[in-house]
Formats: sequence, structure tokens, C-alpha cells
Amino acid sequence: MRFLFPMLLVVACAPSAKKGERAQAPTWHSDVQRIVDTHCTRCHQAEGTAPVDLTTRAAVEQWSDRMLERMLAGEMPPPVSEPDCRDYVGSEHLSLPADAVVAFEEWMDAGMPEGDPADSTAATIVTTELSEVDLTVQLPIPHRPFFDDTRNPNNEYRCFALEHGQDEPFFITALGPQIDAIPLVHHIVVYVDNIDDIPEHDPEEGWDCIDNMAGLDEGMIAGWAPGALPFEFPEGTGYRIEPNERIILQMHYYDGAPDQPDLRDQSGYDFRITDSVDTELIMVPYGTYNFSIPAGDPAYTYGFELELPESFELDGLEIPVPDFTIYGVFPHMHVLGSGYELTVTQEDGTEECVVRSDKYDFNNQLTYDLKEPVVLGPGDKLWWSCTWDNSATNPDQMFDPPVEIGYGERTDQEMCWAFTLGALTF
Repeated sequence: MRFLFPMLLVVACAPSAKKGERAQAPTWHSDVQRIVDTHCTRCHQAEGTAPVDLTTRAAVEQWSDRMLERMLAGEMPPPVSEPDCRDYVGSEHLSLPADAVVAFEEWMDAGMPEGDPADSTAATIVTTELSEVDLTVQLPIPHRPFFDDTRNPNNEYRCFALEHGQDEPFFITALGPQIDAIPLVHHIVVYVDNIDDIPEHDPEEGWDCIDNMAGLDEGMIAGWAPGALPFEFPEGTGYRIEPNERIILQMHYYDGAPDQPDLRDQSGYDFRITDSVDTELIMVPYGTYNFSIPAGDPAYTYGFELELPESFELDGLEIPVPDFTIYGVFPHMHVLGSGYELTVTQEDGTEECVVRSDKYDFNNQLTYDLKEPVVLGPGDKLWWSCTWDNSATNPDQMFDPPVEIGYGERTDQEMCWAFTLGALTF
């Protein structure tokens, strides 16, 4: 049985900071270029998802006031899960330390000196593309979304079944997105399906698949949402793909570029693959359809708890529930999302935080690769909650005045998912 889980991603907030004492004022070469390259240019580059290119000193000087304002507000880099909830790979690069804010402000106060190039220190570059690619799948031709579904205006869910070209079973061990038309792509879900179960369709145009959520009973293997990065699975683990399965790209398009009516998209996905692994991974979705966000509410929270049973019945047999080791989590909401929390309470009462943020950012959705996995077993409880800002003052509000919002696939509706990457231990 396959379960589902998107890859997609998010980035942590910077605390406000007071100026510190330094023997020498920071310079561009000694401090600031490294800070910007490490924490900002993943998005702020010529082909990035952010509107301003910050790869040059001149650009940083031009935008320095706004950059500092957003750093102090905890908005730059975009918020991520709090590392003190549970640390994850790359947290030191995806969140901004307080001393970096201090250095940036002191550099501005000193007149933004360039300094000596010999003082440059290496930045940690957060890569947006997968290296060592073994397999790539891509839409067959550039697709122009139809946006002709009157029930779902300005939204289109379209699925494309793509050949992987492998004659034997194989395992995906790493993956990364190739996003073409950024203004159009709300998210991508990558899943697999048996060739005999795929609807009849034109391979170049795909098929309409809204209301499907990529098939929760089908095998989701990856996902992309704004901000998502390539993801490498834990060593020795991977997703199994069969020769008679096809890789499906479920594209959610949103009409985010009405001034470019002829904009077309040909996104795809890169994979690293191998013939065998020690541990087979699965994706388990944890979420709800039952919430209703009141119109105007600036901080509506909906949460629920699941207690794992000791066993379940299958074909008349009582089957013990296996342990589930959680290696990674992808929290997902839409544009009104403002916070989330996933915790595990062990049978003995011990509580463990898995992911948590009170500053969710739709444009920076990450899959968190936990440094210390969480083991969930029979009798343990899983708590998941989402918080939304449905007020008129929310800059991402799509309705004037605000209206009650429930679950839905469209961008102007909402979701509340924690997609978990893990392995079963029987």
C-alpha cells in the first residue's frame, strides 16, 4: 500500500538584535557578502522566485533599508520551522542568526564600506538544483493552462503521465524540481500509478485531475511548492518504483500572470536512482478536511489528535500496528496559513515537538529533514494544528470583504496537511 507525501519546503525567522561591540566595522567583503549569499540569494537572484536580484553589492546597497527592516521583523529569510522545536538539516543556513542582523546594521551605519577582497569568507550556497542527476521527467511540450473550469475559476489541476524508461524495479534516493513558468505553478505533486489505472488521455495535454489530490490512495513520491529545495533521502533509503508504473506530474496552475496570457509551462523533476536500498520509504499524509475558517478571524486555529491503535484487522486477521519512524515532514497550507505545529506524545507521556512555526509563509515551503528522527508506535498520539489569518488586513487575502473559507484544492481555498516521510518497522 502506498502513502502520500509532497516535498516541498519553508525558512526560519530572524530574531531582532541589538548592536554589538566590534573592533572593526563590518565590510562587504569581510561579512555582508557572505551573509547575503548564504541567506538571501537562494531566492533573490536573476532566475529566482523573489522579485529583486541581490547578487551584487550595488543591489544590496540600494535595497539595504528594506532588507534590514525585513530582517528585524523576522520576514527575511522567510520563516521556517523553529529549530529549537526539533533541529533539521540546513537550519543554520535557512534561518538568520542574530549576529548576522547586527553585522548588517553596523555595516549600514558605517556607510556600507566595501573593504578588502582578501578578507572575503566563503558563503554556504543553498542549491536549488539537484546534482548528479540519473533520471529526468518533464512535460512533453510547453503547456498553456486552459483555466476554463467555471467551478474553479483561475485554477487548473492537470496530470501528465511520464515514462521513466526503466525495465527493472528501482529506488529514488534524491529528487529536485525544474520549475519553468514560476508565475503559473502553484504546486506540483509527483506520484506513481500503474499504467493500467491511468485514465485515457492525450499525452501532450494530460487530463483534468482537480478534486483528486493526486489520489491519496496512490503513491506520492515528491512535491514542489514555492520555496522547495532538492531533497536527499537518508542514506540507505529510497522509494520503490516498478517498471509498469508511470511517474505522474500533477500540475496545479493558478492564473498568477494575467498580463501574460500566452505564458506556457514545461516543468519537470530530476531524480537520483539506485537498484537497491536497505530501507524502503513511504509517505503518510496527516491532515483534515473538517475545518471552517471564520470570515475576518486573524488567528483561527484548528487542531486534532490521532492515537495509534495496538492493531488493525485485515482479511479477518488481527495485525499489530508497526512502529513508524518519521524522517521528514512537509507542512502545507495555502496563502492564508500563518502557523502550524506537529507534536508526538509517547505512551509514557513524553512529548516531542516535530515541526512548529507561528510565521508560515506560502512562498517558502520546505520539507524538513529531521536530524533526529521520531519513532511513533502503538498507543502514541500525534497532534497536528494549523492556524490561518482570514482578516481583511492580511496582504494575501483574496476576498473583499473576507468570507468563510473551508478545505479545497483551489488557491483561494485552504488546506491543512503534514506530509510525513518515514519507514515502517514490523
